[in-house]
Amino acid sequence: MFLETPETAFIYALASAAVMHNIAKACSKGELTECGCDKNHPIIHSRTMLKPQLNSTDGFEWGGCSDDLKYGRNVSMSFIDKQEMSITRRRIVRMVNLHNNEAGRQVIENLIYVF
Repeated sequence: MFLETPETAFIYALASAAVMHNIAKACSKGELTECGCDKNHPIIHSRTMLKPQLNSTDGFEWGGCSDDLKYGRNVSMSFIDKQEMSITRRRIVRMVNLHNNEAGRQVIENLIYVF
């Protein structure tokens, strides 16, 4: 059992984010059969360093598909959060751990399209 410290909170968030990120990446690479691409956010790679015209595809090529964050989130919640619910803990500790898990998932959702 972990101590209730800020470091433990970080580990919970990191583990939840890592599961979500890795599952989402595996989906977009076609490594998992239960999921696929998030076609709402296609990945575009630039061939040039210049900013292109919005109506022109010159200099750009489609680079595949985006990570399936929805599926990654669902797996993270069912895998990480479900374990938390099966462990006998005080209710407040369980709620804090679930909050930290969600914080990690939100970081992935907010940062994934920045890069």
